[in-house]
Amino acid sequence: MSSPDKDIAGTLRHPWVRALIVVAMLALLATAALGGFRKAESHKDWPVFGAGQQAGSGALLITPLCAWTTAQKPGRQSPDADKRYLVLRVRAENLTERDGSRYLGQDVVWLPDGRTGEQRAASSQRADDHSYFVQLQPRLPGTVDLVWELPGAAAPRQPVTWGVYRRRFEPRTYLSGEAMWVQDGPAAKLVLPARGSCTAAGQA
Repeated sequence: MSSPDKDIAGTLRHPWVRALIVVAMLALLATAALGGFRKAESHKDWPVFGAGQQAGSGALLITPLCAWTTAQKPGRQSPDADKRYLVLRVRAENLTERDGSRYLGQDVVWLPDGRTGEQRAASSQRADDHSYFVQLQPRLPGTVDLVWELPGAAAPRQPVTWGVYRRRFEPRTYLSGEAMWVQDGPAAKLVLPARGSCTAAGQA
């Protein structure tokens, strides 16, 4: 009869069990990362960038261009009843060797209170060719609109504040053994007024 220790060791060597452990650990890391700005709320010295100023996150170079609110979601032909959207237009350059659009969507979060107590990821991205198929190829800067639906169609606090997460490159991660760009806490804040449209800011 096999001993309990041998049974446990055999179970842990099973590929499916190891995969489940990796997924669970990644979920824990993601949860911790989403609380990064909350944990950093006591810090008052996060660098602040305005329109036209380039912020580096490690994986991306992000230049906020302009922001606006609208009843018509970008890409749609008519306004949505009882809905309003907040749009941030950025110029982004991908410093990694893979598509950087996922990092952009995960790492730029709206901070509705203007501080760090609450944060919301964008609901969609829209490329400058007016499509929702966004790709940020390595070293090829692109213009992207990040879109948030405003809860209750309420106007956002002005000026609007976004947080940017930092990423660092790990050549061999502990969990997967593969090279990854991992989220590594807050990097910067972007602060812009949300105008009626980007045309008013000269960024149409």
